[in-house]
Amino acid sequence: VISLAFAGWFTISEDWNYGTALWFCWITATTIGYGDYVPQDTETETGQLLSVTFLMFQLGFLANCIHSAIPLARSLGHRVGSALAQTCWGRHLAKYI
Repeated sequence: VISLAFAGWFTISEDWNYGTALWFCWITATTIGYGDYVPQDTETETGQLLSVTFLMFQLGFLANCIHSAIPLARSLGHRVGSALAQTCWGRHLAKYI
């Protein structure tokens, strides 16, 4: 949702089409940064300000998603571990752990 909103703002401030702005948001949010599209509005620096603001929101959002996924991953790991321990292969491995 954050990327969709900021892509709309980049279409206005940088005169990009929506697909290009969405591509820029995706590449920037994943910190790949190919450099194929860079905010060029040097007169008012609106694009650069939008980029910094976008990164703060997007990276905070991604950090929150990862933080929320940790308990789910742990729970899944315990379930898989318990199921594995019930198998013949799991009992065999238990001798070595």
